[in-house]
Amino acid sequence: MWIKELLQEFLEKPYQNNLLTKSYALYPKLIYLILGVMIWFFSKDLIVYILMIAINILLLAYLRAYRTILTSLSIWLSTFAVIIFIDYIFMTLKKETIINILYSYLTLTISLLYYLSTPAHQLRELFGTNILTLSYTLIRSFIREVLDTLDSMEVRGYETKYNFLRYVGVIYTLFRNSETRALVLEEALKVRGAEE
Repeated sequence: MWIKELLQEFLEKPYQNNLLTKSYALYPKLIYLILGVMIWFFSKDLIVYILMIAINILLLAYLRAYRTILTSLSIWLSTFAVIIFIDYIFMTLKKETIINILYSYLTLTISLLYYLSTPAHQLRELFGTNILTLSYTLIRSFIREVLDTLDSMEVRGYETKYNFLRYVGVIYTLFRNSETRALVLEEALKVRGAEE
């Protein structure tokens, strides 16, 4: 399944041995992430956005995250096409609309690049254990749980075969598992003395 291979890529890429996953690349990546998010306030030039998106895609290609590139591009391009089509029909298409759409893809690719090239232990070494590092670790845990759920449903003979309506059962199961996990985590934190 495509989604399973994509999630597997999310778990494996941060622990590959390449230039972007080294600990000395953490600060430049963090600066680049902040710059990419803050570019909205500094520049409204289309070329800047397109150039940064191209850099992000090249860096993702360096990580060999091809499924991530294709999935993010397909989702973004379909959304982009619908928005442009609606704006074109109602004659409200402006440069700001295109900049907003490019900025959304820019932040998506920067976030994906940062996530796929930063192991969780590097963030813990830099920031210690706080809400940022815990949420980063919980995202990885949730992705692993999604993979486990997909594996267990596949073993039971459940196949989606590109029918998106069949993912409703998977989503329901994931929701129930996440709810159970959240309750267990809450109880564990209460036992350790954490306040609400």
